[in-house]
Amino acid sequence: MAAIVINGQEFGLEGVEPSTRLASFVRQTACDKSVRVACGSGLCGSCAVLATPPDGGEPRALNSCLTPVGSMAGWSVSTAAGLGCSARSHHPVQERVAAFHASQCGFCTPGFVVGLGAGLERAAAAGRQPAAAELAACIDGNLCRCTGFRPLMDVCKSLAGGADIEDLGLHSAYSPCSPEAPPPARPTSAGAARKGPLRLQAGGRTWLAPRSLQELLQACADAGTSDGGGDGGDGGGPVPRFVAGNTGSGLFPQLWPSDCPLVITLGGVEEMRTVTEAEGSLVVGAAVTIAELIATLEARVPGGSPTPGGAATDNGLANGGGTADAASVDDGTAASAAGGAAPTPPPPHPCAALAGLLARVAGAHVRAAGTVGGNLMLAREQGLESDVATGLLGWGASVVLLNTSSEAAAAAANNAAGGVHATNGKNGAAVGAPEVPLEDFLGDDGSPGAGRLLVAVRLPLPAEGAYYWTSKVAPAHSSVHATMNAAVGLRFASGSGGSAHGAAVADASVALGYYGANRWAVHRAAAAEAALMGRQLSPASLAAALKAVVADVAGAARPSAAAAMAQGLMLQALVPRLAGAAGGADDGGEGPLPPALRRLLRVPAPNQAPPVMRGRQEFEEAPEGAAPLGAPMEKDRVLLQTSGEAQYTGDVPLPAGAQHAAWVTASEACATVEGIDAAAALAAPGVVAFICAADLPEGRNSVAFPMGASEPLFASEQVEYHSQPLGLIVATSQEAAKRGAALVRVAYGPPPEPPVLSLAEARRRSSYYKMPPPIAPADQVEGDPEGALAAAPRAIRGRRVAVPANYHLYLETQSALALPDEGGAMKVWSAAQDIGMVQKAVATALGKRHHEVEAVCRRVGGAFGGKCTRNLPVAVAAALAAAKTGRAVRFVQDRQTDMRLMGGHCEALAEFDCGFTEEGEIQSLSLEVFLLLGAFPDVPLDGMNLASMITMAYSIPNLSLKVRLCRSNTAPTTFMRAPGDAQAALIMESVVEQVAAACGLDAALVRERNFAEPAESGGVVRLALKKEVPAADYTLPRLWARLKESAGYEARCAEVAAFNLSNPWVKRGLGMTHTRFDCGVPAKPAYVSLFTDGSVLVQAGGSEVGQGLTTKVKQAALSELSQLLPEARRPLPAELVRIADQTTNVLPAGNLTGGSTTSEAACHGVKQACGVLRERLAPFAADLGPEGTWGQLMAAVAKANGLSGCQKVPLTAVGYSAELEGGCDARYTVWGAACTEAEVNILTGERRLLRTDCVMDCGRSLNPAVDVGQVEGALAQGLGMVLSEERRMCAATGRLLTDSLWHYHAPTAAAMPRQLNVCLLPGSRLERSTLSAKAVGEPPLMLAASALSALQAAVRAGRAELAALGASSGGPSSGGASSNGGGGEDGSERLASGGCEGSDGDASLLQLPASVDHVMAALCGARGRDLAAAVRAAASDAR
Repeated sequence: MAAIVINGQEFGLEGVEPSTRLASFVRQTACDKSVRVACGSGLCGSCAVLATPPDGGEPRALNSCLTPVGSMAGWSVSTAAGLGCSARSHHPVQERVAAFHASQCGFCTPGFVVGLGAGLERAAAAGRQPAAAELAACIDGNLCRCTGFRPLMDVCKSLAGGADIEDLGLHSAYSPCSPEAPPPARPTSAGAARKGPLRLQAGGRTWLAPRSLQELLQACADAGTSDGGGDGGDGGGPVPRFVAGNTGSGLFPQLWPSDCPLVITLGGVEEMRTVTEAEGSLVVGAAVTIAELIATLEARVPGGSPTPGGAATDNGLANGGGTADAASVDDGTAASAAGGAAPTPPPPHPCAALAGLLARVAGAHVRAAGTVGGNLMLAREQGLESDVATGLLGWGASVVLLNTSSEAAAAAANNAAGGVHATNGKNGAAVGAPEVPLEDFLGDDGSPGAGRLLVAVRLPLPAEGAYYWTSKVAPAHSSVHATMNAAVGLRFASGSGGSAHGAAVADASVALGYYGANRWAVHRAAAAEAALMGRQLSPASLAAALKAVVADVAGAARPSAAAAMAQGLMLQALVPRLAGAAGGADDGGEGPLPPALRRLLRVPAPNQAPPVMRGRQEFEEAPEGAAPLGAPMEKDRVLLQTSGEAQYTGDVPLPAGAQHAAWVTASEACATVEGIDAAAALAAPGVVAFICAADLPEGRNSVAFPMGASEPLFASEQVEYHSQPLGLIVATSQEAAKRGAALVRVAYGPPPEPPVLSLAEARRRSSYYKMPPPIAPADQVEGDPEGALAAAPRAIRGRRVAVPANYHLYLETQSALALPDEGGAMKVWSAAQDIGMVQKAVATALGKRHHEVEAVCRRVGGAFGGKCTRNLPVAVAAALAAAKTGRAVRFVQDRQTDMRLMGGHCEALAEFDCGFTEEGEIQSLSLEVFLLLGAFPDVPLDGMNLASMITMAYSIPNLSLKVRLCRSNTAPTTFMRAPGDAQAALIMESVVEQVAAACGLDAALVRERNFAEPAESGGVVRLALKKEVPAADYTLPRLWARLKESAGYEARCAEVAAFNLSNPWVKRGLGMTHTRFDCGVPAKPAYVSLFTDGSVLVQAGGSEVGQGLTTKVKQAALSELSQLLPEARRPLPAELVRIADQTTNVLPAGNLTGGSTTSEAACHGVKQACGVLRERLAPFAADLGPEGTWGQLMAAVAKANGLSGCQKVPLTAVGYSAELEGGCDARYTVWGAACTEAEVNILTGERRLLRTDCVMDCGRSLNPAVDVGQVEGALAQGLGMVLSEERRMCAATGRLLTDSLWHYHAPTAAAMPRQLNVCLLPGSRLERSTLSAKAVGEPPLMLAASALSALQAAVRAGRAELAALGASSGGPSSGGASSNGGGGEDGSERLASGGCEGSDGDASLLQLPASVDHVMAALCGARGRDLAAAVRAAASDAR
């Protein structure tokens, strides 16, 4: 019987729908909730499981959200809970994650545990300890939105061989790994050997898993003569659907589940799973995984040379920067320029070069499952941005196709035992498989056609002296798709002895991948190849190839941008071969290359993996007597998070008969609704009900928001934005609900007017919200801005700064569970930042009193503001469905829907005029800021906060500010981490950046000159727009000075300048910026109960969203209650205190989590409640001796209370931090500063962050480990805003284009600074708060502006280099590059109307996000660049 083993338990697959995702099977059938489905596309790693194949081969981590359970027959699978859990011992990885504070919200944590566990098992099987870089590569496809990755990288280092304790970050005690001790054994089973192909049947689908090519062909032959239904083959049977790793379904959801009644999985076909060498070629089976091909290529590298993509030794893009350079960055100093640029390194072995590119494909889990053949098929049929296709095309590969039509299959089945052989004249035709050049296969000619299966790829082995180079341009090293990729293969004329000098190019294969007019295109660069063929590789032929390649990308969606990038890749590709030979200056010349040209040929090495991230953490020790408050205590219940036992809303056990829900959404952005037909959906299997606006009582089709705001739950007569909910399908399973939703048909009529889909259109049509105070920001004026502008020595006018919209990307999507209760009451579990809002919204929708609705939340898998209000429609819909059906209803949005319905934070556009002195002192600033809201306003704090925060710490005597809230036909925007503050900081720092550029001054110096002056002690500091800060709170001057010293800013400025002088194509820059965040501390309730056994239960106002609220609350309770004990017995053991779930039945108000002050307010409330209990128990404590214990104290209390149940000493108390409300006690300002060093490859626009130093004023930290993590996590999210994240819509339809992680690029570990140092400013106090603590969750986000400043400096250095080389005086224009490099529906109108240029614009200013394309646009300017001219000029000057 076919079965799968999960955590040691066997589960039969008979009768199971084979297309069921493994994640669903594990969660529903094996009842293991440690598998988290966060993205559904295989790009976050939260769903990872550790899988061992039936033959007992090498274990691998797979994305269970993509893997069909039918493909896993005979496999053994272990989840995070299977590796270790509270019922057994925990795995070393789980213990390290806890010890290194590497889990915050915890939703992603099980996936990291599985990935690292897989790496440890593979290393143990090989009898060695893994390297840190090896373990980091195991989780390069895992996404964490909370931690900033540094503690996770410390976990990798702690598990690696030879870990240096000095190189590890903040951690609690742990046991070092012994080299002799393998990871603990996990429950496994190799699976019973089977005879013949596996056959599964369920749900009208037949699933076959042949073991050999003969069985495969026989299955195809049988299918052609069967009576199966569906699309008939040539024999009348169904045409089979072939499946291998199924990873493509994550990017192209329409591919799976397949409607085909016959599915044949190829993972067990032996001939397609092997790599053989025959007649000078590697024959790679099409079902060989990308990871397996990488291993095969690495094994063929002589001397074990490392794969470029796997070597984590370089310091930057500039050839590794030299040994001194790498060491200096590692120890926290700037790049040394003493030795200049390192010479261009020799080219790697061709196999190492190709393996280096393949190691950058997706993430490790995808590479472990995705196959070579499947990747090529997706490139051909779906336009996948394939690195595999480009790399193999440049290699000169061909593919072997097998005719699987029934007649041909039947004829070939008897001959298949001999394997697959091509019919190109080189081999016999055992099964008649034609060999087709890869170029033809990828194009229109030679397409496989119906009944053709790709079974193998042939890679000619490189001849001696052959040259191969390949690389990609992408936002990050891995786990993101390319903007452009390239591969170059050269073979020289015989007799050259492998030397380029004196030998002509006999054969050239140049492949390029880029965005064409409609989709990704991969083809040979014929013009560049022609320019190289028959010529010696020399400066002249190099220049010719650079000029020719422009024609090869003429069909790109952005030809000019593509041309600039293609030239950069070609230069990097050809220079290593040219620089390594003593060629002449022209085709016939002799002698070495001249020095000027040699400098020009110092190009970055390709595919260099960044070194494992490291950092330093500094903080004050906790004051005496406060323990454990102020100590870096481990996160509350962190081991449950590592094992996946921690329960989230989507994990709450369901009662029998529970149902599931899915939205029916609109496919138009603005239209009238003429009719909704749900008949087909209601007839579908599993569908129970359909609910729409017509089914609700009058006045109930509404979701109640705070401050009196509301919006319709379902669109009724008119659709206001694309994907707006029109109704709800209720079904017996989540899959059935989604299938039913897709069957609902909606008839649309013309809209009353065209939709408003951009900020420019909103302004043109005067589409503005009229918001009442205090939400609506008022226009503000101070001084005489117009007069001061006219009188200023210098001025810039008509400038613009655009800040794109971003998505929260919490890993737990919006989710709720509604449970009907007696008498019509309702209990609602919701992933919420305010359960009080949930209670009110549900009660209003159901027409119930508040006490009839209980809202509950235990923990939230990330929120960042996105679960303040946008969770309410999901909770209300689930409750309505539960009320209608009388059954429990679970509603979990899938990632794509979640992204489409979440507007994120507002897009902003600022227009300004600025007057200033020659020294950069700003005398006048007039700002008008437009914020783009959605179709409904939600609670637009962005406008109010921006108006308050726009001037940051700057004192500008003459300032005018206008803020306009624009309405659009897009998804509603909402709170997002630092709403309004983030846009204000990026706008204002950009203003200062432009002033510095106009004056030719260092931007950090200009910032200093405009900071508000410190005031006398006891006075106030006056900022712009009449903002005042108590002098004692103005710690910016002190932390700014500390940062400049600790970061070595002055010395590093000089070193960066020297580095830029020595390196032509890689430029570095330093940026130093600050943050300001105004805090209001809310009142918070608390409820603390003591039990006679000594245990303590605490309920505090606020949700645990990963910010460590429950940890700090536990510390506060322990600290306060410990005061009852003698000093020798303090503090109480942490296990005595448990934090209860949030429930409105206990704390109905004061539950909002936001503004970064919830933890301190909750701690204050808990301390108050514990203070009440202390007073009650003080008489009993007085009787304890110096060695008295908590147990003795509680025994005395229990005795006094007696057995009657009537407590003479009440053991429950309520606290409320009410005295923090009102006056200056409720408000304070947080300051911080950061210095970032970045570098830019000016050939391709690639950028890297080398180092960031942060100094944050957190007061006296309640928990330094938590607060350091908050600083790093907030910075990471800010870096996403600055570098890569942008919500983009189709300009014509309003459909969100960035609705998956394939198109929305949040930072991965590889995108973070290689060194991240965090200092919590010592000596800072805020006596009016709990333990003198200050907020930390949001303020550090704005420090990401330092990275933008650093990149800006690097770009200016690059432009100066290009101008000096004469490369910026002509050539193709690169204006108008899109942020994703794609064409068609990319929302380019926003980019054209935004940007940083006005009537007096500076083309070198970076647009946000600072993507590869925007960096290239800033480098090349409006006139583009011509690298061919630069090479020719350098060669001519040398002569």
